Amino acid sequence: MLWGNLQCWWLSRKTRANLMVHRVIGTITEFVEEQQTIATLRRTLSEDDFTKTIQEFHTELDRTLDIIQRCVSFTLLERVLGHGTLTPSSGIPSALLNAVIPKPTQHLVGRIDVIDSIVPILADEEPGRVAILGAGGIGKTTVALAVLDDERIKAKFQDNRVFVNCDGVHTAGAILAEISSALQGHATGTQTELLATLDRLQGSKLLVLDNLESAWLTSEKRAVESILGQLTSVSDLSLIVTMRGAQRPVTITWSQPLLPQLQPLLLSDSKLMYISISGSKDDESLDRLLERLGGLPLAIELMANVGQNFSPSEMLAFYNKEKTSLLKMRREATRLESLEVSIEVSLKSPSMVDNPEALEMLGVLALLPQGHPIETLREVLPSLEDLNQAMRTLVQAALASRTGPSVLVVLAPIREYIRLKYPFPARQLEGLLSYFVGRARPYPIREPLLHEIIDNSYSVFMHALDAGQPILDLMRGAVILGPFFLEDRHIGLLHALIASSEGFDEVAFPRAILLHYCGQRHTEDDASFDLCMQSLREAQKADEERGHHKDAVYTLLCSAERLVEEGDITAARAVYEEMAAKCCSSPAYSFYKFGRFLELQGLVEQADSAFRSCFLVVHAVMVVAMERALEGASLLPDTPGKR
Repeated sequence: MLWGNLQCWWLSRKTRANLMVHRVIGTITEFVEEQQTIATLRRTLSEDDFTKTIQEFHTELDRTLDIIQRCVSFTLLERVLGHGTLTPSSGIPSALLNAVIPKPTQHLVGRIDVIDSIVPILADEEPGRVAILGAGGIGKTTVALAVLDDERIKAKFQDNRVFVNCDGVHTAGAILAEISSALQGHATGTQTELLATLDRLQGSKLLVLDNLESAWLTSEKRAVESILGQLTSVSDLSLIVTMRGAQRPVTITWSQPLLPQLQPLLLSDSKLMYISISGSKDDESLDRLLERLGGLPLAIELMANVGQNFSPSEMLAFYNKEKTSLLKMRREATRLESLEVSIEVSLKSPSMVDNPEALEMLGVLALLPQGHPIETLREVLPSLEDLNQAMRTLVQAALASRTGPSVLVVLAPIREYIRLKYPFPARQLEGLLSYFVGRARPYPIREPLLHEIIDNSYSVFMHALDAGQPILDLMRGAVILGPFFLEDRHIGLLHALIASSEGFDEVAFPRAILLHYCGQRHTEDDASFDLCMQSLREAQKADEERGHHKDAVYTLLCSAERLVEEGDITAARAVYEEMAAKCCSSPAYSFYKFGRFLELQGLVEQADSAFRSCFLVVHAVMVVAMERALEGASLLPDTPGKR
């Protein structure tokens, strides 16, 4: 009976050895056939990639050879036993000999606190159960391997540490096969036999199921959870699962406290990781580059690999042009070697495929770098039928996350990829524009607006401009939002709108207002000051060409303010005089005349105050008239009595 069971085991191992030999030799043969010439080799692989590929083949051959040797040893044993000189043993090994555990990365940063929170749970007398969750590329496998390699874990579990890669495994049966393979042949057959073998192993055991979502997020979900539930019945077995997403299987009582989702790296940790891999020096460009990568470890590692031969400023230029397609190690990369492949794995998950509205929501969030408050999602996505389900799907797939309790946000590399590869849901654009213009309306023109709203508004307007949205609609919206786009990183939108609207008579008035805004911009260098003054002159010319001479008064006042700030009092006085000639019927003229009187009396500070009051009067008229700008009305009333 025992000998028959042993023979069945041997036949199973022999079959597996044959399959492994054919698979490995076949893979190597295909590789060699593809690399028929040196030219092809150099075109498809770098020297590092070639070396890595050969090393992978070497590892596979060693593993195959080990199994073959075991089969040969068993054949000899069978021959000896056939002569009756030995008695077969039914003992279960006290440890899992030769279990293959990948080495942890040498570039582990920003995760020490996470590792230190997991290890005590597993090192405790009671078996621990830990789920490591998070987005693709966030470092779940890295953390699991680091835990396996921790000295405290080695001391407790010794050789009974098993790592099972479930990537690409889509059925419960395949998971059992992978566990059996990881046990190096100590367990085969049914689920019951596998569990029994694990149970009979002496000492504490630690099993890691990496990327379990491959099977869990399929129709096999219940079968997978059943396996997990059965694994918890094995004596002295601790369990780690890593899963892309934000949900844990419910058939296990997970150790407390529950491990929160892994978060992106801080900028300081991102910088340390990048420099340790690339050898680059720290500079301004590196900060800007890492901000684009959003603290995603996989993106940082892939970027740093390329950055070994280029400066951070060069890498930033490459990324601005190539986006996420830059972030891969080789042409046919896996999810661990390409950010785009990793993101696509999440996008192709069953929950995303079953809910197309989730992808539509993701397309909108990809335009919002600061995320969006959950309570007002309906205002920017009014056409979604099941908004809450779409949101839950994105969070569960770890394509979006909640910052704090109230804001839904997408990591920067995922936003870049979605905008690059997936068309924006056009039906949502008009609602987005209306929403952000509406958010700015309650704010006085000089009242600060939340930077989250400004950043998101800028992104939406830039996309709308690139997408060919009617220029008149954009100009009218920019009249409301324009005063908030005067910083270096936003001013480009106003310049782009001004350039795009040149020659269109129907937008002449909003264009003049945007020129006013550019002219008011606070600047610190001579070149920027000259640009501001040029904008103001263009605005004045546009006003006068349309016959709106009173509108030109506001432009002149802006010019005078800029000159006063620069200390050019003589030039400012000339502008005030020109303004006075154009607005003698305006209330502002009274302040101007009063200022001139005080100036003649030598009361310079008081005169300055009067001139400033002149500016504020016209500026107040500007604020009151703002809504009329949306209808193409004149900026200033024809006579003082109209307001």
